[in-house]
Amino acid sequence: MHTAVVWAVECAAWQPSSREFEHLLGFCDATRRNEVLSFKFEMDQRRALLSTLLQRKATCAIARADPSTLQISRTRGRKPYAVLNPPSAEAPNFSFNVSHDGNFVAISAHTHLLCGMDVFAKGDRRPTSFLVDTLSQQSRRYYEGLPLEWQGGYAELLFSVKEAYTKAVGVGLGQELRDISFAPDIPALWSVPFKGTRSGIFKVKIATTETEYVANKSVANDSWSRRTGSEEASILAEPCRTEEWRLEVQWIDSEHLAVMAAGCPLCAVDAWGGFRRQFQHPELVPGKGDEPLFSGVEIVRVEHLLLESDGVRGFMNLFRECLTESEEEDLGMYGGDDSSQQDGSSCAEAGSSFGALAEEDHDVYGGYD
Repeated sequence: MHTAVVWAVECAAWQPSSREFEHLLGFCDATRRNEVLSFKFEMDQRRALLSTLLQRKATCAIARADPSTLQISRTRGRKPYAVLNPPSAEAPNFSFNVSHDGNFVAISAHTHLLCGMDVFAKGDRRPTSFLVDTLSQQSRRYYEGLPLEWQGGYAELLFSVKEAYTKAVGVGLGQELRDISFAPDIPALWSVPFKGTRSGIFKVKIATTETEYVANKSVANDSWSRRTGSEEASILAEPCRTEEWRLEVQWIDSEHLAVMAAGCPLCAVDAWGGFRRQFQHPELVPGKGDEPLFSGVEIVRVEHLLLESDGVRGFMNLFRECLTESEEEDLGMYGGDDSSQQDGSSCAEAGSSFGALAEEDHDVYGGYD
């Protein structure tokens, strides 16, 4: 049975006391702690910490990793992944990805497919030269045929879909976004707020100056390695076997869109091979049905990111010490009294699951995504 989840925390609504923040920071190792504190602004520190907690929770809840031996490594392209030893029977191809924008930090995770995601807070809905420059020739024709009032939102949507794909594959911004196109075109209706999830199977095409490539069969050996000076893709163990990716979008609220991409694990770009060696069934591909792969974005609270071994009750007692009398009467943000929190540390049982340790590299993955 496949498990595919998306969790999101409303970071803008989280105003931790210094004691609460320090307590949660204690779940980071020394290196990650320094990385979180290296951000200049408090909001960026909070996002980085939430990203770490989300990923830690997902790896333990979905892949059943032992928190005492949790290990996160990176590909040569700086994509983080969980090192599962022993391998996970429930998550034979465990993959995750984190993104943030606006008010939310979110994570997608999948037990059987390579996955990536991007969250974006919609802008002023007007086209910008930067976004238009990321359109492929095929996408530009579709874009130019839209009413003017739709163009800005569509350009934002396409940028986000491409980011979700490149983060799933593991090349991040190393891949020129204008070289990526989709068949069929991503529907413009996806760029307008709606209820539920929109989903579809798309062929991902990568165009270079020489020819067109599908997924990363050849782009890994050619345009991406030339641009970055990396030999990463040229030493892939084997080429990608599928051209098709499942792309899904869901509006978290009227201002924030979550985009998810899921594909064959053989598409992963991994020069050192550690990530790909984690895959037990790398040949799996997305199903062709109309049903969405991800169940939808689940909004979770900060205490849900803790593990049973972390002592949720102790955290709630600490949290209460920081409340005023009036605030203690309304624990809406954390969901009530201690009795209501006893099950809160096991989000997996509630149908959720998160990822591993944050993507903080600014050059490739954009901050703490």
